[in-house]
Amino acid sequence: MNKRTEITVETRRLLVIQRSNRSMLLWCDDCLANVQMFTPSQAAQVAGVTTRAIYRQIEQARIHFIEDTSGFVLVCSRSLKVALKP
Repeated sequence: MNKRTEITVETRRLLVIQRSNRSMLLWCDDCLANVQMFTPSQAAQVAGVTTRAIYRQIEQARIHFIEDTSGFVLVCSRSLKVALKP
């Protein structure tokens, strides 16, 4: 008689995002520099526009951004400043 062993593996993942009013200094591949990065809502506050307007600028490639594998987006402040120029 064959002996059967069943192994169950359970994994969990916890992602903690601390909300802060401060920006983060991170590398922007488009600027080739460390720049302040904002969340889309922070960028919207700085620019005086809606969050949707920020995403529209991202989609039009007018604002640089980084996105992690979970979809968390950060916006490059340097390109935001350029996009806001009249």
